[in-house]
Amino acid sequence: MIDVYGHLGAPGPELRQAVAGAGRVVAGARALDALDVPPQRRIVLGGVSPAIAAVTAYQSAGEPDGPVVVLASGDPLCYGVVRRFRAGGLWCRVHPGISSLAAAFAAVGLPWDDAQLVSAHGHGMAPTWAACRALPKVAVLTAPGHGIREIAAGLADLERWYVVAERLGEADERVRVLDGSAARGATDVAEPNVVLVLAAPPDSPAALGVLGPYVGGPRPAANDPAPRPGLRDTATPHAAAIALVFGRTAPRLGDTIWCAGEIVEDVVAWGARTGAAVVDLNGLPADGLAETDGFEQPAIPAYLPDPDLVLLDDPSWLPALARRTAGPRLVVLLSGDDAAHGAAAAVDLAGFPPSARVDVAHLALTDADGATRSTYLTTIETLPTTEMPREAP
Repeated sequence: MIDVYGHLGAPGPELRQAVAGAGRVVAGARALDALDVPPQRRIVLGGVSPAIAAVTAYQSAGEPDGPVVVLASGDPLCYGVVRRFRAGGLWCRVHPGISSLAAAFAAVGLPWDDAQLVSAHGHGMAPTWAACRALPKVAVLTAPGHGIREIAAGLADLERWYVVAERLGEADERVRVLDGSAARGATDVAEPNVVLVLAAPPDSPAALGVLGPYVGGPRPAANDPAPRPGLRDTATPHAAAIALVFGRTAPRLGDTIWCAGEIVEDVVAWGARTGAAVVDLNGLPADGLAETDGFEQPAIPAYLPDPDLVLLDDPSWLPALARRTAGPRLVVLLSGDDAAHGAAAAVDLAGFPPSARVDVAHLALTDADGATRSTYLTTIETLPTTEMPREAP
């Protein structure tokens, strides 16, 4: 049996007693030093896989020096080591501590039963940015180079408030509430830390959020006149095509969609239903108009994270999309019968790499009155590229 102890701040008496009787102690080097664990009983928790291999070998030998104790920061079941240990075939008895995310919400007196928890460890920032765009209350486990400055930099066009909670449980614990400008300029943030990204100040009633029925909130009445997120009363000419694109690409929480033109409201509505973040290019503060062949064309802010999907009915954005170094991977241009030829010419002139694959599909729907509505879907697919972390400005 492996005993996994969670702790926030200084280890308590129960944890110290367990460590004293353990044959092997798995923890970070700093925690092992603080508890004076002898070198022969240490398994340093750097990479999780080597630690799992070392524990497995020790258990196979019959645990000759005593049981295994694992130290984890916060709650070992919330983005902790237990998931990896269980997946590696190791059974754990867990003694949970207060997670750093729970402690951060407690520090500002904000309920978090409606919050989305995300981690910026071990991958690019795009899923974290997408969650923070799509949802009003997100708690982020940060990592070096993926902290509050980087989080705020990718959300520069949004009004967000940031709670940065540093060294929770330690004597020098500090919790601050910053607006976007202050968050992007924060250079004195101590490790470790977590960040809450909120659509409203934490002391405002709006930050409490609205509970859905799946977490204990009331179910809407059958005759409730309030529309559900993502449902619209009227259909635009490309509504069916947008629904088709969403059905084929299945964007979800963690994905980012750019849109432009007159279809923005429909795309935003679908994003609300699927959880994907939607960025309206029309309303962004651009870095400035780019001039190509004597004509001014839209430009895209450099800070904006590359999207998973772009939906637009305005081909003037195509050159700006083609100029992006790392993406986007998938662009769908919607056009009616009267604009189909112009859209095809715009794609040819946009400057996408020769390796990009271009497909054109035709969608025709007949209304109840016999009228036929047509949409041409021009799909531009580029080769995927490795995402590079973006530095905060």
